[in-house]
Amino acid sequence: MDTIEYFTERPITLDDLEQLAHEHGYTSNRVFLVTENLVIQCSTESGFPYLRISHHMQPHLEESDLQQFEDLHFSPRTAFGIEFRKAWVDDLITFMLLVLDEYGGYVGTEITAELMNSESLPELEKLYERYK
Repeated sequence: MDTIEYFTERPITLDDLEQLAHEHGYTSNRVFLVTENLVIQCSTESGFPYLRISHHMQPHLEESDLQQFEDLHFSPRTAFGIEFRKAWVDDLITFMLLVLDEYGGYVGTEITAELMNSESLPELEKLYERYK
């Protein structure tokens, strides 16, 4: 599974993301691994595709992330890690566009050094296209 990180200045919780998902027709459930996770089912097909979301108390931030936040005058207050399979990147983008439209913020990935917003996030599909 691959992971992106979502950062927002808003104090949101897994409950808020779950409510947003339900408002847009997604189903979900909660699983407890090391911490509580929210699993968003992106299809009615059994088992997949899905996104697993966890709240990061201490987000992983590189020096370049901190510099970008400073340049954007952005102070992240809440962070989530979102796990997905490369083949499901379209589902990830669709859901994350809802989240970004509702709560604002940025998405960080391991495959690009630039933080992505709702305008640039669809480019993520091109970056993962070779894995489909």
